[in-house]
Amino acid sequence: MSRVVAFLSGIICGGVAGITLAFLSAPKSGEEIRRDLVESSDQLYRKAAYELEEIAELIQDVRHKADVIEANDAINAGPVIHDAQDAVHDANSTIVQSQQMLLDAQTPRRANG
Repeated sequence: MSRVVAFLSGIICGGVAGITLAFLSAPKSGEEIRRDLVESSDQLYRKAAYELEEIAELIQDVRHKADVIEANDAINAGPVIHDAQDAVHDANSTIVQSQQMLLDAQTPRRANG
């Protein structure tokens, strides 16, 4: 975002400097130069405002697309999470069964009768 601000600042400063130099070197009266400067600065302001609106719209569009991507990822992650939970449950069951088998194997069997 700071690159955009720096870029716009450069455009505005360059435009103001260029307009100022052009008017100062022009063979016009002071009143004509002031009027032209005001008119040019108004045009520059309107152009900068328009460009800022365009940038704001682009940022909103990017944010919306990021939200859509995030929502899709959450939807797509649901089945993966469910499968992982099932795998963990199955692994826990296998561990419990293995522990029981080990306990059974370690317990001395009593002779019946």
